[in-house]
Amino acid sequence: MINLVELFELKRKVANELYEGLSEGARVKAREDHHSRRKPRPCGITIHTGVGCSYACAYCYIYDMGFPANVKPYPLNALEIAYALALNPYVIPKRTMAAYGSVTEPFLPETAKQAISYMAEVYKWL
Repeated sequence: MINLVELFELKRKVANELYEGLSEGARVKAREDHHSRRKPRPCGITIHTGVGCSYACAYCYIYDMGFPANVKPYPLNALEIAYALALNPYVIPKRTMAAYGSVTEPFLPETAKQAISYMAEVYKWL
């Protein structure tokens, strides 16, 4: 069983390793992104692979929240999103659930490649 100190040390190690692999501009971009500070939802930490959705499903809530019908991939790359999550004080490595694509369909043609890369890096690091 992992104790809290080990989880904290793992989180610090992951953040430091990701820090070393990113440029200063990428670090700033990740640090300023809301993924670095947002509290998780009951389903886990929501990870935006893109914004907007062209499917216009009748049950979907994103249009009521003001999100567009056109799709844009999220502006962080996979290592930047992993670093942002490693900085988030509410994310615990190996314990926090990850929910992908809460404001888009993650496997749209415009976002699928990025969604898969996000999943791979978040799984690898966190």
